[in-house]
Amino acid sequence: GAGIDAAMVEEVERVRTGTLGKLRWVRPVLRVARTLPQHEITVELDDGSIRRGLSEAIVTRVRNFGGVFQLPRAVHDDRELLHVVCFRQRSRWRWLSAATAAAFFGGLRDGKHCEVLRARSVRITAVGTAPYQVDGDLGGQAPVEIELDSQPLRLVVS
Repeated sequence: GAGIDAAMVEEVERVRTGTLGKLRWVRPVLRVARTLPQHEITVELDDGSIRRGLSEAIVTRVRNFGGVFQLPRAVHDDRELLHVVCFRQRSRWRWLSAATAAAFFGGLRDGKHCEVLRARSVRITAVGTAPYQVDGDLGGQAPVEIELDSQPLRLVVS
């Protein structure tokens, strides 16, 4: 994710001490929500499609986000493509409404402020700076390129 959610991860990393449970996210998340950084994000898909002026972009293959939120139903486990969820919310009220729907009312819906695209690769850039996160860990600052690998990653846990 790039934008608001990554700013929340960035804030958690800044204040983090010791192990991190879900309750430790509350204060940093509220701090970022209070200031609501206004990122200007662009996503470019491998088919040439471009979306500009986004406040947030999430690249995923699963509908569950952060263990709490449900992304739009168009997002599903797809072995062939990535889902790129583009957000245009700019106000606290719109973000609160989206978060409430995602957490308590069956998930986000496609619409004016949330669009789901599909691609094999995505480039995310920003006007100025915008952090990005990878599965809850700070990845850095945009630009970032994400590509779906044709071979699954094998993990060995001992």
